[in-house]
Amino acid sequence: MKRKYWPCLVSVVASSFLLFSCATVPPKEPSTETPIIEPTETPVETNVETEVETPAEEYTLAPLETPDKMSYDNIKSDMNAMTVNLLQITKKFDLNSDGQEEEIVLIARDFVTPDALPDLYEGYELIIGTLEVRGYSASFEPRFNIVDLDKTDRYREIAVSEYGESEDPATTFIRYDGTVLEVIGTIPGFYGKRYVNGNPTEGLGKVSVDGSGIVKTLKTSFFLMTWNYEAEYQLEDGQSLTEIKKDLYPMNHQVTMLTDLTLKKSRTDSTDGITLKKGDVVTLKECDNAKWVSVMNTAGEIGWFALDEKDTIIGTGKTASEVFDGLFIAG
Repeated sequence: MKRKYWPCLVSVVASSFLLFSCATVPPKEPSTETPIIEPTETPVETNVETEVETPAEEYTLAPLETPDKMSYDNIKSDMNAMTVNLLQITKKFDLNSDGQEEEIVLIARDFVTPDALPDLYEGYELIIGTLEVRGYSASFEPRFNIVDLDKTDRYREIAVSEYGESEDPATTFIRYDGTVLEVIGTIPGFYGKRYVNGNPTEGLGKVSVDGSGIVKTLKTSFFLMTWNYEAEYQLEDGQSLTEIKKDLYPMNHQVTMLTDLTLKKSRTDSTDGITLKKGDVVTLKECDNAKWVSVMNTAGEIGWFALDEKDTIIGTGKTASEVFDGLFIAG
């Protein structure tokens, strides 16, 4: 009886101890703290080229003189052993903004009048160091001007003008870049002060340089008649002067009709427009300098006619001088 009681008592005590332990240990509350995440090191790339911005080169443009007050360091005239008149003009100027002045030498030659020193010469040599540019003309003006065709670059150009035959002037622009001396363009018109018998006049040539990269001048056209128009030349890549072609050029020249002429409505509409009558005074308004011309009558109406390569008005079989009185033709 006693042996059966003892194991039961041990079992009851053990069960009670386990139940008491479970009841007295509280459950673990969830943590409200933010977990700390250790940073991961990013490997540093090596041998990676970093693009470094190169600062723009600084330079100072030498001040220019106005074309009506252009001065020279030295002017001397002489006669060589072959009785050829020589005129030498020198000026120092920093043409390529490198801080060093170049000595510009212009030697003009006259092969026609060996017994006098004229104001017009037939040829010249423009020299900088060992570099040289030559030019020839029937009436060369033995002077030069320094100009700035494009204010956004570091260069200044040399302008050499000639009067030309039959008062047909031209100007040649020459650039020195520190290595090369070369002609970048010859355009119609005269730049700078004009001279008569070696003496300066009040007048300046028609070539205009404002530093915009565009040079303006008057150019002669022989389309339909002899007339002048304002032409523009663009400096392209600092290498050459190229004429900017326009769609239409103003003429505004009055003529009198020698015969009736029916005009076209426009350059793109070939139907008949207004008819000009013999004796009418009309105005040649515009042209494309190649084929088409517009005409305005006294009522303000406008029509167009076209010329072929032989100066014949297309559709009439007549030349322009047979239709219009008052066309100016330089002879």
